[in-house]
Amino acid sequence: MNSEGPKPSAPLDGDRREGSADEAVEVHFPLTPDEEGWPPVSTEPIWARPLGDDRYRLLNVPFFALGVSGGDVIEATRGDDGLRQFAGVVQASGHSTIRIIVADPSAVEELAEQILRRGCHVEASFIPALVAIDVPAEEDYAVLKAWLDDLEAAELLDYEEANVAPGHL
Repeated sequence: MNSEGPKPSAPLDGDRREGSADEAVEVHFPLTPDEEGWPPVSTEPIWARPLGDDRYRLLNVPFFALGVSGGDVIEATRGDDGLRQFAGVVQASGHSTIRIIVADPSAVEELAEQILRRGCHVEASFIPALVAIDVPAEEDYAVLKAWLDDLEAAELLDYEEANVAPGHL
């Protein structure tokens, strides 16, 4: 198992336009693999913009961390190793995080295009079949969920609701 975890991907497009990518820092989210060894890492670094007072705004869609989404304001403290460690959510963004494992990794690009057309942000993982989706607060999650349910029923993918915002319930 890779104890260092994956490298964080590029910041969400909206935050890149704000020029925050140059100010981004990594916040590490500790993970506990289940009995099957998932996730395959023990920590997930996620890019975040410092806001002061140990608070940060997440700039990425998490691949493995549960209970957080892009845009959330979180608290992080320095661990003994000097790395910023996630301590809790201060203010939720209203976004939801969905993870997808595609049955055929060659279908990821087409799937990502369809998700983008539905108003969501997509990030590809270091695992070829794994995709993380950021569902903005203003998007109709019920429509996306029905579409994902259909694809799952057709055995084209499996998905997990890693963090569903109250406005999407």
